[in-house]
Amino acid sequence: MTIFETKRLLVNTLKQKDEDIFVELLSDPKIIDPASHQKTDMKEVMRKFKLNLKLGAIPIKNQDNIWGIFEKESSEMIGIGALLTNNKGDWELGYRFRPKYWGHRFGTEVANGMVEYCFKNLCFEKITADVDIENIASVKILEKIMTPIMEYNNEEDRCIDRRYEIKRKNWLQQRV
Repeated sequence: MTIFETKRLLVNTLKQKDEDIFVELLSDPKIIDPASHQKTDMKEVMRKFKLNLKLGAIPIKNQDNIWGIFEKESSEMIGIGALLTNNKGDWELGYRFRPKYWGHRFGTEVANGMVEYCFKNLCFEKITADVDIENIASVKILEKIMTPIMEYNNEEDRCIDRRYEIKRKNWLQQRV
């Protein structure tokens, strides 16, 4: 099921055939290291995959809501998009791409698409995103669409994270 689409991408619910790429996106050190996340054990990766096979278009609070990102042109799964709940209870967007798709502006495209989906379809009032300040690519993406509101020491991932947010009213004003 398609959740939303952008010019070049489809964000769809996961299917069993997506398992190998899902596992790659949550375990490959090339992908995990720039995000400063600790490697997730395989049991946890598989638990997340099975949980998200049942996910529909409406995210569930306090759960990792993960969808596949597919290139329209090839129908290949190139990444994952997520709606999470941050430590303040706010909705947080996330995304991750396979390395061969880095540098093609897919991150900006999917982040904008997720924000639009959340505000137009889910009627969220605010969306946040946390990023390791050393993850320059994601910092640049978030700077384009959100406002930085704080930095904090992320002890779990052993990095300094910056939290960004955008409020629905500001998003609507930017669209005028």
